Amino acid sequence: MKEHLKIHDNLIESTSNDFLTWKFCAPIFITNQFGTFFDQDADLLSSENSLPKTRNGTLTFIEHEKKVYGITCRHVIDQLDKANAIIKKNFREKHKIDNVPLEALFHLFIPNQLKQLHVASHFINIPGDEFTGEYPDISIAQINPNILKEIGREPIALSETPNIITQNQPGFCGIATGYPEQKRNIKPSNSKQGLNDLAISVMVACAPFNIFNDRSIQLFAEIEDDPDLDNLSGMSGGPIFWSTQNDWGFAGIMTKARDIKSKTNYETIVQGPTIWIDGEKINHDIIIKCIETYLSKDKQIKDLTKTLYIPDIKQN
Repeated sequence: MKEHLKIHDNLIESTSNDFLTWKFCAPIFITNQFGTFFDQDADLLSSENSLPKTRNGTLTFIEHEKKVYGITCRHVIDQLDKANAIIKKNFREKHKIDNVPLEALFHLFIPNQLKQLHVASHFINIPGDEFTGEYPDISIAQINPNILKEIGREPIALSETPNIITQNQPGFCGIATGYPEQKRNIKPSNSKQGLNDLAISVMVACAPFNIFNDRSIQLFAEIEDDPDLDNLSGMSGGPIFWSTQNDWGFAGIMTKARDIKSKTNYETIVQGPTIWIDGEKINHDIIIKCIETYLSKDKQIKDLTKTLYIPDIKQN
């Protein structure tokens, strides 16, 4: 599909022609401080009829005035809050404890080889319209920049005067990136201890914009080949870029997507596989106002990053 659209040189690798948009985001798992180390394979992998028990979203990194922030969907943070509400309820009923220790709660973690990096941040929901009850599906938090260094990522520079979006140019398109739960795999490790590794693959979808306005964005395209996945759950919060041959910019984050392979239901309007992705437009002024209002004096919470140490046991 890339040959029919205009992908800016900054978004693709010059020799392999692979997308580079993965550099601006990472998977975030909703789990406890030991989650991905000790979860059963069945809890981490999708089955034919269900998504994994241990869920994930995608975190997009931005930079404003030399500080790093993470953006994801409000509904991803809602899932975290719901999981912790159940834990708190159990503690009250079983142990008569109201103040649940931080270590007992679920948090957002980024798996990285033998580490589980804690996103030790308070996420703030972007305000909406209280009268209509409409709220942007966006949450934001200040992020420790050392996390990005450790996982080899970089933030999108968020300028108060973003590039002018040239929608009229031929090939104007969107590029959505994230980490689908359906793309996880368990593979043998190269370590001498014989451990298995959790492999988390990135997914990049490129398509023309069907909707591009002040609030919403939508990518839509029919594709010829059946991809190796169907459900894009897990990509929520991943970045959507706009691109032309001469320019590119940060458009917003992915909020939901239809299944790629066609289904027989009342919503079916095409017969073959499609890219059908909805996103929340990122208004730079609103994001900056939220940062300055709510996050200027934000305090980090206790870091629960864990490293799995397995001694090298020598055979006699």
